[in-house]
Amino acid sequence: MSAVLPLPVLRYIEGHSDPRRIIAYNTKTWSVCLYVTAIYLLLVFQGRRWMKHRKPFKLRRPLFLWNVGLAVFSIFGTAAVLPSVLHSFYYYGVDYTVCFSDGPTIPRFAIWCYIFGLSKILELGDTAFIVLRKGPLPFLHWYHHVTVLIYTIYGINDPNALGAIFSGMNYFVHSLMYSYYALRANGIGVPRWAAQAITLLQLSQMFVGVFVTLRAFYNDRSGHMPGCTVKDDVFFMATVMYFSYAVLFIHFFYKKYCGSRNTKSH
Repeated sequence: MSAVLPLPVLRYIEGHSDPRRIIAYNTKTWSVCLYVTAIYLLLVFQGRRWMKHRKPFKLRRPLFLWNVGLAVFSIFGTAAVLPSVLHSFYYYGVDYTVCFSDGPTIPRFAIWCYIFGLSKILELGDTAFIVLRKGPLPFLHWYHHVTVLIYTIYGINDPNALGAIFSGMNYFVHSLMYSYYALRANGIGVPRWAAQAITLLQLSQMFVGVFVTLRAFYNDRSGHMPGCTVKDDVFFMATVMYFSYAVLFIHFFYKKYCGSRNTKSH
């Protein structure tokens, strides 16, 4: 089931994608993301120190445009990947989907999974706005950016159906999240429940991530689905990443939406 994208250039890119070349190129260059994350962390904490005695930048218009751009990109990514994943879940079931559904070995998904990985480098810019505007920078924020970047880039070296599932979920959640941020940056009031709903979607994404990873690993090791393969390193990274995200997002949700309410009631 293929999503029809409105821009001819995107259809052209999809139609001229060679999964083998993408995977081969990424295998040679993926370690660059380690240097990117090291530079990112250095700039984050040095930037916080540099801004300590300076007035925060407003950056309202750039922040709005930044979020609109990422929201539009995420909407295209959702349209390109998620319908096929949902189609597979509906018609073929969970086991088939986590093992054999359209993934990075299919030309149009290869490019979208690769772009998804590269977009995690671009999204590091979120932190620059926080640092320059002297906003709160919780551990969850930079830990999430660093780990998801390393995993998504490295995971392209092991093409499997999980890549399409992970990217499809993330594209969808980010299309809502960045749209929400864009509205906030433009001074448009957004109901509290909308922020709560987005956080719950993020949390649900983590639980689904843990489940499909464990299911694919089980299918591989048990022989329940012959031909289903998940490498040990990718399995370990995905499980630790999604489980840690689930714990951190639960803590974040409770602290922001439940803890404050409890405090006010006393």
